[in-house]
Amino acid sequence: MIYRELRPSGRGRIDNVLEERNEHIALAMKVTQTGTWSWDIKTNQTYWSDENYLLLGYEPRQLTSNYENWEKCVHEDDLEEVKQQIQRALETKSGFDFVYRAVRPDGSFIWLQDIGEMLLNTQGEGIGMYGIQIDVSDRKRAEAKEKRLNEQLRQAQKMEAIGTLAGGIAHDFNNLLMPIIGYTEIINTQFADRPDVQSDLNKIQEAAFRAQALVVQILSFSRSTEENKAPLHIQSVVNEVLELLQSTIPTDIEIRGPLPEKERLVLADSIQIHQVVLNLCANACHAMRAKGGVLSLSTDEVQIQPNDETALALDLAAGSYIRLNIQDTGQGMDAETLKKIFDPYFTTKAKGEGTGLGLSVAHGIVRSMNGLIQVESQPGAGTTFSIYFPSLDIVVPDIIEKEQTPIPRGSERILLVDDDREVAELEQRILEKLGYRVTMTTNSQNALDRFASAPDYFDLIITDMNMPKLSGDALALKIFSIRPQMPILLCTGFSDRIDGEKAKSMGIRAFIMKPVRQEVLAQSVREALGAW
Repeated sequence: MIYRELRPSGRGRIDNVLEERNEHIALAMKVTQTGTWSWDIKTNQTYWSDENYLLLGYEPRQLTSNYENWEKCVHEDDLEEVKQQIQRALETKSGFDFVYRAVRPDGSFIWLQDIGEMLLNTQGEGIGMYGIQIDVSDRKRAEAKEKRLNEQLRQAQKMEAIGTLAGGIAHDFNNLLMPIIGYTEIINTQFADRPDVQSDLNKIQEAAFRAQALVVQILSFSRSTEENKAPLHIQSVVNEVLELLQSTIPTDIEIRGPLPEKERLVLADSIQIHQVVLNLCANACHAMRAKGGVLSLSTDEVQIQPNDETALALDLAAGSYIRLNIQDTGQGMDAETLKKIFDPYFTTKAKGEGTGLGLSVAHGIVRSMNGLIQVESQPGAGTTFSIYFPSLDIVVPDIIEKEQTPIPRGSERILLVDDDREVAELEQRILEKLGYRVTMTTNSQNALDRFASAPDYFDLIITDMNMPKLSGDALALKIFSIRPQMPILLCTGFSDRIDGEKAKSMGIRAFIMKPVRQEVLAQSVREALGAW
């Protein structure tokens, strides 16, 4: 092999090429947000490249070159794990690859991936370490978002499962409740002079209403209940709940309210919002039952800007929100409990004290409004729920309540069809008591034949929805083919095929959910007849 001496001009070209390559490497490291480092174990001195200082947000003069200064940059929650990783590398004389949070001077943090190798001398002793640091904050944010989406998917699947179950039992369950409520109302009127009997009957009714409310809660999972959304002030609903709670909670629990009404409104079903607030407040009071405490409620307006950190962290669309804060000074919850609180049927209450549906229902209602429920809690330090409701920038006049009117009566001829005989007989008895002439049948095909034989005889048809062979909506269509303007009132305990809007679009005059109280049935009949 022949060695030739490099001429000065040749050396210059090589130096230029090396300098250019170094510049390319430096540029690549800057673009990829990658820094290099080394650590001399014997002197404890460290070296950081300029990119490391840029990543951490420090000037070189702010960090002296020793190992302890680097440790000060590690987030306190990750420091122990980082130390263990370094110690393991020192003991095994091997490399490492781990991710941790590094804190910047302004208190913010970034996620760094640290990849390092041991430097050994000729005797195999560890004399140093060297490696690179990569900013992986974008990756960690993407992973966090994916985790949130997966959690939301799992929650949605749970809700869907409960909704399917709800649809299967709701119709039959409401049919069972209807005779209990209806006959109790009838008997109650017959014992006006016996307050002791009426008191017992009222207890039966209250139990039936609680069972009815439970069905409504279960149906909320599948959003099978008809919503009546309108602009409303969250504060007014909160104040109604507080007034209800004042008379039921222990005296050693202080409630701080009522809340002043603000100009902004939300588009919501007032019954659903009432349900959300009542569930959360009831849970808060239960958490303070042993030692008492303070239940504090407040609202404020929050503006979420497009693509800002708050929007990404909360997974909320940009816009204006009313945030309702419900805070208690109760026993609090640990991290493991917090993961499960929105799961259907999960409860920390003793057997018989709760169904485990309250928070699940609240979560489902708020998410259906494109809102969010946040919770912060620690054992012994109380709990705070923050509920974000999308707000409307409009003002509506106060609604004037209608004066109570007596139960309407009539004398029209009604064809009543329901495949549940007990329900049909109860409805017949109520309607006849109100003056109507009722023809009752439990067979929908028989009802169609009767109507077809005398289309002008009946003034109104009341039909159940879920019936064998010929359902209520199918019966209605066949009746309309004979008499297009025939007044029809459709009842159902549950149906995933029809709701109030769809029934109205078919030409059905009125749509009511079972179990039906006497006043509701009477008013709906007059509405269907066009005389209410």
